[in-house]
Amino acid sequence: MDVTIGIPTFKNDGRTILYTLQSLTKQTYADFKVLIAYKPSENDRTLDVIEKFTKSLDLKIMFQREGYFDEALNMIYSTSKSDILISTDDDAVPSTNWVESHIRAHENFYDAGVIGPFLGISHRSSLIARLYSNIFEDPLEEDMRLSNNYFAKTGILVRNNLFRNAGSKVRTFNPIGVNMSIKKEVYSDFKLPNMTAGYKQ
Repeated sequence: MDVTIGIPTFKNDGRTILYTLQSLTKQTYADFKVLIAYKPSENDRTLDVIEKFTKSLDLKIMFQREGYFDEALNMIYSTSKSDILISTDDDAVPSTNWVESHIRAHENFYDAGVIGPFLGISHRSSLIARLYSNIFEDPLEEDMRLSNNYFAKTGILVRNNLFRNAGSKVRTFNPIGVNMSIKKEVYSDFKLPNMTAGYKQ
């Protein structure tokens, strides 16, 4: 299976991405590409660190000239051609079986487009939060209420305060995050909306 790992990085200064890349050299499944969306900043030493891994990893650097996290992910989505795209942060240190685990998950859940971690089995929402969610955050489609979060009719992504699930497989409509893997059929024509427009660093 063809796999790419996408890593957005900005103002890391090489501090933590070193450990991220080191962990990728120790994966039990080693046949993957690494795609880094690098946004330069003044006196940043991230490229010096990345350069040390060009022989041990199949690595490509893309230079991000504008935008923030959403734009970095869009660059990764539009560049990758792999069957599975796995995203992680520049301060994450994946376990040695991380890539293999994502591949196995996609094999086991062949109908899932996006697979990622789920932290917190159920929400302990207040009655007011549940009422607000039920009245003012109607989902685009009613069956979205079976998901951990969904897109409301207002167009925003909301946490589902009515959601209850005690299993290991959870539906979600959240397309962004760390430690997520996406099938090519999902990300190849996908683009995140500009969520950081007007943001001042």
